[in-house]
Amino acid sequence: DLTSLRAAIERLPCCATDAGGTAQADPLNAVGIGQFSDIGAALVRRNYRRDAHESDLSQRVFGRTPDFVMRKQAQAGSPATWIRGWLAPLRYQGQLVFVAQVGRPVGGRFVPRNDPHLILQGNVDEARNYLIQDLMYSGGLDKLGFTNGVGAAPYSQPRTTLDGATYYTDGLRAVVFFATRPRSMSDVEFLDWVPYLSEHDIPPPGDPADAHQ
Repeated sequence: DLTSLRAAIERLPCCATDAGGTAQADPLNAVGIGQFSDIGAALVRRNYRRDAHESDLSQRVFGRTPDFVMRKQAQAGSPATWIRGWLAPLRYQGQLVFVAQVGRPVGGRFVPRNDPHLILQGNVDEARNYLIQDLMYSGGLDKLGFTNGVGAAPYSQPRTTLDGATYYTDGLRAVVFFATRPRSMSDVEFLDWVPYLSEHDIPPPGDPADAHQ
């Protein structure tokens, strides 16, 4: 049931690791639930495409590289929001459960195309929220909720990844349930899990402000 699912999601790892499983990599700030065809259709409708870089393959969850990497291309093919996803050892009512890392590169659309050294932009919550907006516009979102699992209290401490990137997070993981048939935004069900407030969008003083670029 949903209560058991929430508990299982909160027990998932907070972050990816390096190949040795010792150094902490990027935060796992989203979970997608549904059939692969429905997940893929919703993302493709919002211009996400398969696009794995060397930097993506350095991340490990459950001891393996991402099962898929998708990117939404900015103007002129520049790198924008990425989604690195791993199939989790969970199922919900026969549907697949993917844990994912949603992020954007420092520099946004000004990063050279095919740059092999993309650095995570510090406001990872903003990238997560952009994905939610995309999914709502795609018509592929059935339910949405938030759980704990990424970190401690909002913006308590900056965290550093294995490539030296520093990020802040409110500690919440977005959980999105994909619909088989397109649904309007008014039909999306919001789960009464962890409350989400607009203040979570506000980065701490001194955080890089280039996420909109």
